[in-house]
Amino acid sequence: MDCGVPSRQSAALHIRISEPEALPELMAALNERVHYVVQQIAPDAVVVSVLGSFADGGERELSLFLAEWESRCAGVDVELKTDDRKTAAVRPILLRTVNGEK
Repeated sequence: MDCGVPSRQSAALHIRISEPEALPELMAALNERVHYVVQQIAPDAVVVSVLGSFADGGERELSLFLAEWESRCAGVDVELKTDDRKTAAVRPILLRTVNGEK
């Protein structure tokens, strides 16, 4: 707990697809959504950070998005995995006034 607000941990969400040539299309679709930060980590895989307040770190919303995307891309299988290691902590930012007071 920090300043009365518990720190929140979120896991990295890894996406792997069966057809690497479809990865640029998937990345473009993910990047159209403002709450996804996408980084390619392999020819057939990306890691996604979800911005926002989601109880599950955004995994359910991302799963629904991927299921819809996969249904439009015949022959491409999508696998979503959550990294068990905690990768980010969200903590409150302490703001100070001009005089340095809280």
